Amino acid sequence: MDVSRRLTHLSMLKEILLKPKVYIYYQALLMIRFTLGSRA
Repeated sequence: MDVSRRLTHLSMLKEILLKPKVYIYYQALLMIRFTLGSRA
């Protein structure tokens, strides 16, 4: 894995932790993708 990519991922995680709304939206997005994937 790239170091720069890992750093960007860490910064994304930090932003998600700082913004609860973004975290909830991200979780909902994952759930929707999961349900759609299991249905198809």
